[in-house]
Amino acid sequence: VTNSSAPVVNIFSPIVTSLKPSDTVVLDASVANTDCASSADTSISALNLEWSVLQNNVHVSRLVSSSVDPLKFYLGAYLLTVGEQYQIRLTATHRRTLLSSQSTVTVLITPTNLVATISGGASRTISATKLFTLDAARSYDSNLSPTARYNDILLRFQWTCQIVGVSNTSIPCPFRFDSSIRSRASISITPVSPLSVDSSYIMSLSLTKDTRLSQTSILLVPQVSDACFIGLVSPYTSVINVNQKVKFTATVRASVLST
Repeated sequence: VTNSSAPVVNIFSPIVTSLKPSDTVVLDASVANTDCASSADTSISALNLEWSVLQNNVHVSRLVSSSVDPLKFYLGAYLLTVGEQYQIRLTATHRRTLLSSQSTVTVLITPTNLVATISGGASRTISATKLFTLDAARSYDSNLSPTARYNDILLRFQWTCQIVGVSNTSIPCPFRFDSSIRSRASISITPVSPLSVDSSYIMSLSLTKDTRLSQTSILLVPQVSDACFIGLVSPYTSVINVNQKVKFTATVRASVLST
């Protein structure tokens, strides 16, 4: 405060604070009118209160508080740029004397994590012989808003395979797939030869963007086939009479696979 007759402005926040992109910015303030010249002008109704947002000391006109309370600042999530810092300022100006003062806080927007996700859960059953697909389209960058994150063309996907229980990395997985870094989220995988039901496999996904990395994996368990199994049980152990009614018991079992 540079003059005893100027308003006193205080924002109830640390001078510097860090927020995530998903955080809303909510600030409360108090203003005291200390005008000594006129006792009629000592209420804050005699003051003009204005919130402003600056980036690199330049006013950002698109960032406007949506609060109807002049002593409260409210800005929705995902409106501030990651890695940038902003100054949020409240200026109080006396309408009669034009004396003013202000209070400023700095907000840093810190980056958040990537989230790698493979559809289908932590494990799935696959055919021992047929092509199957893994889909990571629900992976996202949590810096982005929910409406923007699933159209992120900057995400990169890389898949690797490991045989469970085999520490020798020189033994390749019996799968044919694209192991390069790619922008497509889904991948088609073909068994090179019929898979053993005694083995299982881990497909791992590395999701990258700028300098960030997120990893996840899925366990793949082969089944012999997706055939239909039919069993027939006969109660007869010897020759039966031609006029005798015949009765058999049958069982049908289907092997349902995720492909």
